[in-house]
Order: sequence, then C-alpha cells, then structure tokens
Amino acid sequence: MIGGIPALIKVLLIFTLVLVLNRLWLHLGLALILGTMAMGLMFGHGATGSLLIILRGVSDSECILLIVAIYNILTLTQLMSRTGQMQRMITSVRALAPSRRLALAILPAMLGFLSMPGGAAVSAPMVEAADEEKSLDPAQKTAINYWFRHAWEFWWPLYPGTLLAYEMSGLTAWQFATVQMPLSLFSLIFGAIFLLLPLRLGPRKAHPTGKISNLVLSMFPIILLMGVWVVAGAITSRFTRSNYPPLLLGIWVAMTWVHFMGGADKKTWLDILKNKKTLLILVVVAGVKVFSMMLGTPVPGGEKIVDLVGRNLKTLHIPELLIVMLIPFISGIVTGLGVGFVGSSFPIVLSLAAKNPAVTHIMSYVVLGYGFGYIGMMLSPVHVCFVLSNEYFNTSTIRAYKKIWLPSMGILCAAGLLSYIASHFG
Repeated sequence: MIGGIPALIKVLLIFTLVLVLNRLWLHLGLALILGTMAMGLMFGHGATGSLLIILRGVSDSECILLIVAIYNILTLTQLMSRTGQMQRMITSVRALAPSRRLALAILPAMLGFLSMPGGAAVSAPMVEAADEEKSLDPAQKTAINYWFRHAWEFWWPLYPGTLLAYEMSGLTAWQFATVQMPLSLFSLIFGAIFLLLPLRLGPRKAHPTGKISNLVLSMFPIILLMGVWVVAGAITSRFTRSNYPPLLLGIWVAMTWVHFMGGADKKTWLDILKNKKTLLILVVVAGVKVFSMMLGTPVPGGEKIVDLVGRNLKTLHIPELLIVMLIPFISGIVTGLGVGFVGSSFPIVLSLAAKNPAVTHIMSYVVLGYGFGYIGMMLSPVHVCFVLSNEYFNTSTIRAYKKIWLPSMGILCAAGLLSYIASHFG
C-alpha cells in the first residue's frame, strides 16, 4: 500500500492509468483488469488478495448474467441487421425525420426509454446504419449514440438510479419531475448544438414518404422485447430482485420473432454467435465488473473506496454546495452507474439538504447533486454504455471525451441554474 496518499488521489491515479493504457491501444478490457490489480495493490489488498477479488468479480452471478444479457443483446442486433430488420427500421425513421442529423439522434433517443444494461449496444448499429455515406468520424457516432441514449435518465422512472433518487428525496413525483425534466430538455439542446450541428453531411437522399405504421412494424421486435420485459418483470419481481431473467426472456422472444420473420439460415447464426467483436466486448464487460467489484470491496481499514473519497472531501473543509457537486460527480466517475452515484452520494447530499426542510431547498440540492453525478457517470471510463459504444465504433476513450465534454459542461451549468431557480424562486 502507498501510505499517506489520500484515497481521492489514488482513485485519480488509477483512472489516469486506465486511460493511458487504453490510449496506448491496449484493449480496454485488459486495461481495466490491470487497473483493478493496481488499485488492489494501492489500497493494501496485496497481489493474492487482488487476484481473489478479480476472480470473485468474474464469477459473481450478476457479472455472469450481465455478460449473458449483453451477448444476447448483441446477438439480437446482429440478427436484426443480417435479416434486414435493422435497415427497415432505419428506412422508416429516415423517411419520417426531416433531416439526416435528426435521424441520427432519434434512434438512440427512442431506445433511451428502454433502460437495459448495455442498451447502447442496441442503438449503436442503428446509428451506424443511419450514417448512409459512412462519412462520419467514429468518435462522432459514439458521442451521438451515447449522449442521446441517456437523455431521459434524469427523470424516466425505468432507470434504477432515477427511481432511487426519487424515493430517497422524499419529493412527490410532480416535484421531482418538475425540477429534473428540464435537464432532459437541456441535454437534447446541448446535444443538438455541440454534436449534431457541427456534422458535415451531404444533401439528404430522397426517401419515400414515411408512415407511422411502417415505423411501428419495423420496430416490433423492440416493442415485443419491452412488452415481454415489463410483463415478465412484474411476475418475476415476486421471486427475485434481478432484472436479468425478464430481460433475457424479452430478448429471446424478440430474437425468435426476427428469426422466423427474417429467415436466418444456419450459416448466418454461426457467423453471429462466434462474432469476434462481440467476444471482445464481453472481455470489456468483465473488466468493468471486476473494476466495480474492487471499488465495492472494503479496504483493510474497513471502508469502501467511495466512502474514503467522500471522507477526504469533508476533511478538506470544502463549502457545502461544492460537496453537493463533487461527491456525486466523483461517485459517478468511480461507479459508472446511476444507481451507483445515487446510492453512494445521495445520503450525504440529502443529509446536508435536511438542514433546511423547505421543499424547494431539497429540490435545489437534488437537481444539483443529480446533475453533477450524472455527468460524472457519463464521463466514467467504466460506464458500460460508454465502453460498448467506444468498442463498437472502434474509437478510443480520449477521442470520445473530446466530443462530449462541451455538452457535459452545459449540463453542469444547467444543473447549477435550475438549483439556483429552485432555491430562490421556487
């Protein structure tokens, strides 16, 4: 263990190491595993202890289920692509969308209402197909897919982190939505300004006039997946808290529909099942999970790393509002999960907010903490959707950061503005 160095500095060093290794073209999955090992050594677990934590991470049931779910998600999207279902969906959206820029954004935004692990893997092939001339930079497509995919996560109740924040805040559904929904509007606006407007696109190709019925029919596998997931989830929630069984059932039902409607043959299935890109993505997912496992394992002193970082910030006598911003932000970077930054930071945020029981005061702290935590999550190198988007479009984390940092700064400013409005004019 490197004694005397605060946990905050250690965490920043580890993230820097992961980014540098990935920048040097080491596969991100391997970079995350090496980063996990380095973190274990820095926090006193030793080589043997660190290896045991990594093994526990890859053998954890949730990790296995996540890998199985993402493998099936990628298999479904490839099946839809190989049978023409994906192209029909793109054609329908393209015919209805008034511009090529809007067509690129609509697809991930529509699927953003479907909260699923690694959901960006579903929309990535659609964004790729919407790039008709293959003229866009891979980092641009990563940013568009990733940013618009998460535009609704500030308030949409199907996201576990959003639901947890709502329940912890004690606000009514109307109060929570009133202060959070504007962030989605700002997200769409900043995405349009910084990600869509700069695109250099040729003139739009002529397409037949679109019909809503064609779009619904082309999206039926996704609608079927969502419907089965919701219904099966309501049933399985009585027996298990895991979201994976109903999700997998929904994927398999959608896959069956696409298979029989599209007529995939044996060779097509074999090509899909042993796809190299899919297997490499699964290595990255395993890396993300072992990294998260290390973050969630108590260090020899008995505290988790996120808790140690929070304590570091408190001992620095940082102003209260800065703590409300920094702790969720750092928690978001560390965990890469909405439910992760909410669960680890909102007890602190809401304990500070409780000093003034006025509803508008609580609303101002919630929107500020959530906005900063959200951007920390979006900038996290271990956010599964970020990882999957980068991997699918074959671009580096640094190049993707260069595309999303401006809209990210916009959301931070918007969260500050909404917090100020809620506390002074609510």
